[in-house]
Amino acid sequence: MRKVKDRPAALITGTTPGWFEIFQKSNLTLEEIQKNLEDYLETKRMAFPRFYFLSNDELLEILAQTKNVQAVQPHMSKCFDGIKSLDFGPDPRSIDIYAMLSAEAEEVRIHTVPCHQFLRHSFFYAFGGL
Repeated sequence: MRKVKDRPAALITGTTPGWFEIFQKSNLTLEEIQKNLEDYLETKRMAFPRFYFLSNDELLEILAQTKNVQAVQPHMSKCFDGIKSLDFGPDPRSIDIYAMLSAEAEEVRIHTVPCHQFLRHSFFYAFGGL
């Protein structure tokens, strides 16, 4: 970065000997990281097939917030047809699900179950999987 700062002209800085090779190596490293990320996301999708309905960015958003189970809220309608959101109750940090809500304001109350159990089992069986 210091070299670029000292020589702000792009043509002069970009033709510095050895930089082309550095950029090529960096490109290969980025491609390898991208492939590994794709493989990782595929393993998550295989574990929970409803994730196939989400883009890579959406899935990464959910996975990055594993401690916050309510992070799935914006993506519910993509994963489950007819479900707009989940009611986690009055506590904003709750991991218990009290109801499923549709876009038409229909509400299906459920017994309180741990979120991971509900998402993995109840939805999968209720909607017949993929």
